[in-house]
Amino acid sequence: MDLYHSDIRLPDGFTKPTARVELVWTRHADAARTDDRYGQIPRFANVPLSMFDVIEVGVEAGKVSKMLVRGHYSADIDVCFVLIPCKTDKWIVKTVWQNERTDVHRTLDRSRYVA
Repeated sequence: MDLYHSDIRLPDGFTKPTARVELVWTRHADAARTDDRYGQIPRFANVPLSMFDVIEVGVEAGKVSKMLVRGHYSADIDVCFVLIPCKTDKWIVKTVWQNERTDVHRTLDRSRYVA
C-alpha cells in the first residue's frame, strides 16, 4: 500500500470526500472507542466527511483503500477515524481515537510516505 500524508502530499487527482456516510464498526474499533485515554467515544451511526480533515490516504491498485480523518469533537479534543471506503455509502471504521486539539504530531516520519 502506498501511504500519503497531507503534510507531504496527497495522491494525484485525490478529492476530499464530503458526503455523509454510514459507519460500520469493526470489533476492534468498537473496543477502541470504549477504551480511549480521553474517555469513551460515541458509536456514531454516520459522519459528515465534509467536517473532517484528511490526514492520511492509503492507495492500493490505484484506488483509495483507507483514510485517516480528523475532526473537532469537543472544545479541547479531536476525534480521528481510520476509515475503509466502500462502494456504498457505508464505510468501515477500522479504528478510532481522540487527540488533544493542540497535539499536531511534530514527529512525522516522512520516510513512511510517498513524496
